[in-house]
Amino acid sequence: MARSLGFPGYQYVTVPHPIASRTQQEIDEIAAAALPEIVRVLGAGLTVRPVDPPGAANGAATGGRRDA
Repeated sequence: MARSLGFPGYQYVTVPHPIASRTQQEIDEIAAAALPEIVRVLGAGLTVRPVDPPGAANGAATGGRRDA
């Protein structure tokens, strides 16, 4: 379909269907399983890591940022 609309390299992520009849737990599991592929398609290439909460010992001077 993407090719026929002029986007031959368009990347997308598919998830199992139907969604409407799934429980919240099932949807959460599907989303968690799809997340790495979603990040890859979006091109983020980032490693997700928690940020120190404000006032934490090793992040107090930078407001929780690790790159400052």
